[in-house]
Amino acid sequence: MEALIDYLNSIYPLSEDLQLYLTAHLKLKQIPKNDFLLKAGNVCTLAYFIKKGLVRCFYHENKKNITRWFLCEDDFFVSLESFFLQQPALVSIQALEKSTVWYFSFEDFQYVKKTFLEFNYIQAEIVLKYNNENMKRSDSLLNHDAGKRYLYLLQTHPQFVKRVPSKFLASYLGMSEFTLSRIKRQLQK
Repeated sequence: MEALIDYLNSIYPLSEDLQLYLTAHLKLKQIPKNDFLLKAGNVCTLAYFIKKGLVRCFYHENKKNITRWFLCEDDFFVSLESFFLQQPALVSIQALEKSTVWYFSFEDFQYVKKTFLEFNYIQAEIVLKYNNENMKRSDSLLNHDAGKRYLYLLQTHPQFVKRVPSKFLASYLGMSEFTLSRIKRQLQK
């Protein structure tokens, strides 16, 4: 839990009361590889922080699973629209590796927001961080060819290139596995 508290403190100093509340209410869970933390159609009632492991978020379209994002150690994740609006999720979230996560409930989240005002600043900064990442990825998908998209991922998130199966990487990058394989071969020459 120390890594999580340190991470939150790096965004904005936590009051002692908030640290005590989080220590008392956060729970630790082991997630086996390939298990789902959320399935499309269910409501996201938990927010997670990855202590160890790797997860992916995806949706199903035209008989294909389309990957939206990957996250690993020291990342938070929820299905934003499902968690904040408490409505059925359009996405599924799956562990790609055996993972260890800290989590807390939507009810705890609401209580923390109302009781500890510094948490609202922290939440806004975290959402802004992931929104910026999503905008950069969208820009890359719209404005760059497959090779540049792969190079951008290699520069910004090399851990994903090493840890994520090619079929999921290709989906995330908006290309076929064949194209991804060709790009990797060209870069090795």
